[in-house]
Amino acid sequence: MGVTAGWSGPAGKMTTFGGLKTPKQYAIVVSDIDDLIADVFKVCSRNPYTFIGFNPAAQEAITRYNPHSEFLSTRTPTR
Repeated sequence: MGVTAGWSGPAGKMTTFGGLKTPKQYAIVVSDIDDLIADVFKVCSRNPYTFIGFNPAAQEAITRYNPHSEFLSTRTPTR
């Protein structure tokens, strides 16, 4: 099995040498996961800040190369 991870864009390509069979490839695209998580919070009408909180490591990870960072890291008033 081969796994690649990237912040965005298409997955990388794996090359083998010496007649080895190319293993099944899987790609993790972080921006696709961010899109999904943002959509889940919106559809469920939940405030993502209450789940993420003010953990500095989580805040830093969410704001890195993330078009949804403002939505996911902003505290909204409760009703």
